[in-house]
Amino acid sequence: MSPSRVSHKISPLYLSSFRLGEDMRFVLTYRGPLKANGTARDKHDIRQAFHPQLKEQWRIESALLGLENPDEKPRGDFRFIPIVAKNLHLVCRLEIVLLRPEEPGNIIKGGDIDNRLKTLFDSLSIPPEDQIKGMKPQTDEIPFFFCLLEDDIFVTSLEVRTERLLKTNPDASYAELFLTVKVYPMEIDSGSYRFLGGM
Repeated sequence: MSPSRVSHKISPLYLSSFRLGEDMRFVLTYRGPLKANGTARDKHDIRQAFHPQLKEQWRIESALLGLENPDEKPRGDFRFIPIVAKNLHLVCRLEIVLLRPEEPGNIIKGGDIDNRLKTLFDSLSIPPEDQIKGMKPQTDEIPFFFCLLEDDIFVTSLEVRTERLLKTNPDASYAELFLTVKVYPMEIDSGSYRFLGGM
């Protein structure tokens, strides 16, 4: 292993001594259809809504600007770059406020999480190759398409709050959401140390 890439696992107790997420906290927003068990096209439409926001986060976040080799993931005609990536030893916490045209609650149904949230998680992650077959990147998505997660296994905690959406006659699938992302490392190395708040 190269000396410049030596890593050390961090104990939960050690992590608690830092102001985790302080150096890397941001909010994503979405307004539009959020369907239960959405199709590949539905998920990619949402992914496209997050792309310009994440692209801007890469532009303004010093911890990201300092990365020498972002972890590029080719899929079809796309070149995805996730913020929360395995090679950086990063994980994240998510706090979601979901507004929809119904009474608050009903996040858990029959012991299973609302399928709209499953659609959202797939949209935050790099898609499998077969999920973007035949799709082409837009001009703004070249050379890179920015997404939040390499895989949703890197989400360590999730908090969801639902509220009634006060709009007149919205489509049943319409939703508005505010997604607070807090990123922190699970190991320290030359790439991930910059994400430790309070260092």
